Amino acid sequence: MYTSPDASGSIRSTFRPFLKYRQRLSAGGRCCPGARSTFRSLQRVPSLRLTVSSASMSLDRPPAPMAPNIPDTQSGYPVIWSHAAFCSMALPMRASRGAWQRETEAGSIRIEPSSIDDMVPSGRVLRLSIMHICDAAIRANSHFVEFGEDRTALAAILGIDPKTRDLTDQWQRLQAARIIWSVGGSGEISVFDARSRRRAGDLGWRSGVRLSAKFLSSLADHAVALDRRVVRELSATPAALDAYAWIAMSLRRMAQDQIVTTPWDDL
Repeated sequence: MYTSPDASGSIRSTFRPFLKYRQRLSAGGRCCPGARSTFRSLQRVPSLRLTVSSASMSLDRPPAPMAPNIPDTQSGYPVIWSHAAFCSMALPMRASRGAWQRETEAGSIRIEPSSIDDMVPSGRVLRLSIMHICDAAIRANSHFVEFGEDRTALAAILGIDPKTRDLTDQWQRLQAARIIWSVGGSGEISVFDARSRRRAGDLGWRSGVRLSAKFLSSLADHAVALDRRVVRELSATPAALDAYAWIAMSLRRMAQDQIVTTPWDDL
């Protein structure tokens, strides 16, 4: 049984619907529609092997790679590497104007658009982009991550339909945003190199992003292995992606190839 030292604060602010779901199950009532949809999305993914009841959450955890330089063929499943900061705190669900911030006992994330009147990136495109940026950067140990010459190439990398309505807008908002995180009282770290950020009014296509040296360095110490198959299955549901990433991060130090059951009260 494993409980992350910061799980209590993180789960209350990030996955509030989960607690509502558990409380209503315990009381014999109905869960809120958002929580029910999130859990159904998770339980429909065969490779995740997650079981949820009123008393506990059980995850049949397959072997996972210990480091990004170990080939996926040795891990038992295709891996996409993310950063613990993004796994522990959910990102914006919907676009909003001006700065966005989330704070928990585990840490904080702040997203600032290029100007106060601009929208922050949000939704599934933001989540998938962050995952693929982290994965590509840590595998190549490179500050620069290339995503192709047009939206079709970007969509192929993210595994979504190139006709996705807000794909270009979300990608441009991400490139223009200042994303800053801190964990466990540590100093703030900017994800992107400030010199390469898209400026307000720049509407041309940019094929990649440049990470800050501090963020790239932190990836080695805070990498979380996610199952690429699960990410693909959940790619249309941002809340389910958040839930899966949090579960994977919380259980990443457990012994491999075992069934882990955690009572809700421990979480």
